[in-house]
Amino acid sequence: MGIQLGIVGYGGMGGFHHRNASKIEGVQVVGAYDIDPVRVQVAEESGLRGFSSLEDLLACEDINTVLVAVPNDCHMEICIAASNAGKHVICEKPFTVHVDELKELIALAKQHNVMLLEAITNQYYPNYLELKKQLSKAKEELKVKEADKKDEEPKKEEPKKDPANENTSNGSANGGNNNGTSTPGSGNNGSTNTPSRTTTASGNNNSVNAVKTGDTTNVAGLVVLCLAAVVVMVMVKKKRAH
Repeated sequence: MGIQLGIVGYGGMGGFHHRNASKIEGVQVVGAYDIDPVRVQVAEESGLRGFSSLEDLLACEDINTVLVAVPNDCHMEICIAASNAGKHVICEKPFTVHVDELKELIALAKQHNVMLLEAITNQYYPNYLELKKQLSKAKEELKVKEADKKDEEPKKEEPKKDPANENTSNGSANGGNNNGTSTPGSGNNGSTNTPSRTTTASGNNNSVNAVKTGDTTNVAGLVVLCLAAVVVMVMVKKKRAH
């Protein structure tokens, strides 16, 4: 069995499809429907079976494929009705006004296991085929260039760690956070560390002692300066008195 075609919308495009489809081997144009009774009459005068309603055309068992040639905003409604009736659908471009509607049509066609085809032939024109070829070529060249660019990019090296700094950090971490000397063997067993001011093995205690010594030296120096200033002031006063 070939294509047994029923045309919905027998205007300019409907008549065009009738004349050309009739020339194709394996295609039989059975009938047509249009909301305008005059156009239905023209279809009948052209040798087709005229249908007074869409439902009558879709119910015709001699038709297995519906060609939709109505205004764009009516495509969706006709395609849904034809798919639900189990008919294959050839629809004039564009399929639908919105892409979400097209997705719905595709899902419906899969559900009823029918063909859904847009009547557009531009993709077969020589200029379109050449354009497709050049676009594919450009796409591959772009991929190669992007790959080469990535290979040429210098890899970021992680900063090298200074072993001396690591040892210092480890020493501070091990001895400096306890505020004193830990009881040997206590580790992380929950034992409480005993603070000691006299411990000299701890890194932090050494630092504290150094700071304290420095502070004492600074205070002593400040006291000496103050005393010297007082002595100078006294001497100046005595000199003025004489």
